[in-house]
Amino acid sequence: MADVRLLVILGEVRKGQQKELFGNELAEGFLTCPPEILRTIGDEVNQLASWDNLSVEDAAILSSATENISISVVCRPTTNTLSTAVKRLLTPPGGADVPVYAAIVYAGLIAEASAHLILPNYVFTPTALSDQIEALAAIYPKPADTENPRAYKAIHLHIACSAVPLGGEWRQLVGRPVGSVGGHAVQVSVNHTFSSSKASKPTASGDTNTPPACDPSDIDKLVTSVLSALPANSYECVSEPLIPRSWTDPTLKVSRPCLYVFPEGSGQAAIFAIPGYNMLVNAGCAHHPSFWPVANHLDRLDSVLLTHWGVDNLLGLSSVLPVAFARTDDAVLDSTLCLLTPPPNPSGFCKLPEANPTQSPLTMSIPREMAKLMNELKQQGTSIFPQTLTRGTKMANAAQAVQLFQKVGQGSLELFPLTPTDDDSAELRKVADDWAKASPGLIGASVPLGRSPPANKFTVPLLSHISASTLVVWKPSKDTEAILRVLFVAPNAHQARVLISLEAIVASNIYLRHARAVPSDYERKRTTATAPGRK
Repeated sequence: MADVRLLVILGEVRKGQQKELFGNELAEGFLTCPPEILRTIGDEVNQLASWDNLSVEDAAILSSATENISISVVCRPTTNTLSTAVKRLLTPPGGADVPVYAAIVYAGLIAEASAHLILPNYVFTPTALSDQIEALAAIYPKPADTENPRAYKAIHLHIACSAVPLGGEWRQLVGRPVGSVGGHAVQVSVNHTFSSSKASKPTASGDTNTPPACDPSDIDKLVTSVLSALPANSYECVSEPLIPRSWTDPTLKVSRPCLYVFPEGSGQAAIFAIPGYNMLVNAGCAHHPSFWPVANHLDRLDSVLLTHWGVDNLLGLSSVLPVAFARTDDAVLDSTLCLLTPPPNPSGFCKLPEANPTQSPLTMSIPREMAKLMNELKQQGTSIFPQTLTRGTKMANAAQAVQLFQKVGQGSLELFPLTPTDDDSAELRKVADDWAKASPGLIGASVPLGRSPPANKFTVPLLSHISASTLVVWKPSKDTEAILRVLFVAPNAHQARVLISLEAIVASNIYLRHARAVPSDYERKRTTATAPGRK
C-alpha cells in the first residue's frame, strides 16, 4: 500500500484578500495531484474531519491522519517550522518496497513567473527545497546491505502552486535527480493536471486531462475542512500597520557614521547614517521589517539603495516608504526621496499595460508592485528623484563617483557604482523593455555569463547580471579622521565582476590601498619617502 502524505502551506497575504480566494487556490492545487493521491483523498476524506492543533512560533499547524494518508497544514510558517514540516513529508517509509506519494500544496502570495513562495519573512525557492533534500539525504543515507540488495521505491513529490500554472522555477526540479533519502530517489512533478472537473484541455506540460481520480466534491470537502479548522485571521494580513512616530518623540541623530544591519529572512536590509544624511539599503520581505523601529526614529530618510530587483525587497519597501513619507508637518511637505537603482524606465514606471484578467490576484509582479508604490508616494506629495546606478564606463575603467552628500566642515559622501557597466547595455535595454511591458518573462530571463568561451557556455539570471554593487565612501573634512569605505554587494551579484570593477577604482584612489585610511598618515609617509636625503 502506498504511503500518501500532504503538506498544505498557507503563505503571506495582502490586506483585504478573502478566505474564498485561498479555498479556490487550494482546490485547484489539489486537483493537479497524481491519481494515487486523489484516489486516497476520495477514499479517506470522511475520516479527515478532526484536526490536531500543534501551533508553535506564531504559526498555526494542523494535522490529521488515517492509516493510509497524513495531512499537515502550516499557516504562515517560520523557517524552522517549514523545515520541520518538509522533513516529515520526505522522511523514508518503513520499508524499501513502500512507495511514497507526497505533495506540497501552496496558497498565498507568489512571485510571478518564478513561482517563489512568499512567506511572512522569507521566500521559499526551489534551491531551498533542494538544500533540504540534500540535508535529509545526509541524515538518512542508503542502508549498506551488500548481501541482500533491495530495490527501493521512489518518493514521488508533487508541487502544486496553481497561481502560476507553468510552475515557474520549480519545473527545473522535474526530470532530474534531486537526491535520494534513505535509498529512495526523490522524483518531482509540478502542476501537471492529472484530473479536473473542467472540460478536457491540454495542460502546460502538454498532457491532456484524464477522467477524475476522485470526485471534485471530495476535494471541496477537504478544503472546507482545512479552512474551517484554521483561526479566522489566517486569511488576513496579520501584521499590524506601521505607525509613524509622533513629531514630539525624540529622533535618532548620529554624531559619527553608523551602519546598522538587519537580517530580514530571505533578504537583508541596512541603514547607513552620517550626520545629516540617512540611506536605507534594501528592505527585506516582511510587512513589518525589523529595521522599522530604527528607520522610524530617523529625522529623515534621504535615499534608498536597491541593489537588486526581487520579491525579497517588495514587501518591506511597500510597507515602509509610504509611512516614512506620510508626514503632515509643514517643514517636510516637500520631502524628497532619492531612489538609487530605480525602475529601468523611470520616465514611465507608473504606466504599465493592464494586467491579465485571468491572472491570480495572489501573484506579485515586480514592475506592477513598484508602479503601485511610486504612485502612492507621489500622491502623498513625495518628490522622487531617480538616480540610475551604472558604472558609466567599461568594467576595467575607473567609475565616476555619485555625490550623495557634502557639507563644509563636515565631509562628503560618495557612491561608486561597480556594476552594471557599459558592457551590459544590451542587457539593460532588455530589462527596460520587459519592465515597460510588465512581462512575466522578466524574472526568468537569463543571459550568457560572458561573451567569450568558456563563460558564454553558461547562463545567469538577467536580473542577477544587472544587479547593482556599489562602494560608498565617507570622507571627513578633517584629514586626521579615517575615511570610511563600505561595499554593498547585491546577494545575486557575480563575484568576479565585482572584484574586477573594484580593482579599477583602487588603482585611482590611494585611500583604497590602505587597511585604515587616514589622509594625514599616508600623506606623511609619502612626504617622508620622497624627501631628499640629508647631507
